[in-house]
Formats: sequence, structure tokens, C-alpha cells
Amino acid sequence: MGITSMEQREIVEHLLKSADWSASRSSGPGGQHRDTASTREEISLALDSVAGLPSDVASQLVARLQLDERPLRIVVQDERSLRRNLLRQPPVDPE
Repeated sequence: MGITSMEQREIVEHLLKSADWSASRSSGPGGQHRDTASTREEISLALDSVAGLPSDVASQLVARLQLDERPLRIVVQDERSLRRNLLRQPPVDPE
């Protein structure tokens, strides 16, 4: 079972172009960087995002992602912490 009417790359490009994107400041700790930079990204893929795709591809996406019930939301955010920053620092040479 595979997608034959369109290349996967073309489908992904179509979905990325028709999705709703947003950037914002993430919540939680992070210091001044968090207050000045967009560290949270969200993409929302709704039912109308499949418009323009071949009907067989659109119906597979709607069924598998359950887009007829609710939009698919993907959220990524960067949260900084002092503990994590300390763990990332290289060891100090005791010279």
C-alpha cells in the first residue's frame, strides 16, 4: 500500500504550504533569552489543508490523521534552565 498518485515530497510540500504556522515566546524558565526570542513554534493542519490533493491521498490523510474530528497540532518549544546550561558547559581546565 503506497501513495501512487503523487510523490511523497509533493504531498509534504503541499501540506506545509497550506498549514497554519505560528511562532511565540515559550512559557517556563529561560531567563532574558526567552523574553526576547520566539522559542515556541506551532503548526496546525486542518481538514481544509488536504484541499487540492488527489482524492485518494486526501482521504488517506483525513482517515489516518483524523482531520475530520480535529486539526493536527504539533508544538515545539525550547525551554532553558540553569541546570541544563551548566551540564552543557565544557569542563574547566584546572591549570
